[in-house]
Amino acid sequence: MTLALKHGPLPLPSSFAKFLPLLAVLAGCTKEETVEPTPQIPTAVILKFKFDSTQVRLNNLGQPVGVLPGHGAQSPVFNRMSAH
Repeated sequence: MTLALKHGPLPLPSSFAKFLPLLAVLAGCTKEETVEPTPQIPTAVILKFKFDSTQVRLNNLGQPVGVLPGHGAQSPVFNRMSAH
């Protein structure tokens, strides 16, 4: 004796299929919670730059490197610099 089974997706009732988009929209909505604002404390970041024209030159990996013979190099002098 053999038993035959139907394979495939179950059909949705038509009334449920009509309300499925509405259910998806309502499930995505959430009520916003009211959060009391925190007092703003003024903050300031002070950056201090120190430049040394005699500093060792570094390559891309941070290792000391010299200037090849016949190649020029600059040692600029900075009077001031700003950052923002």
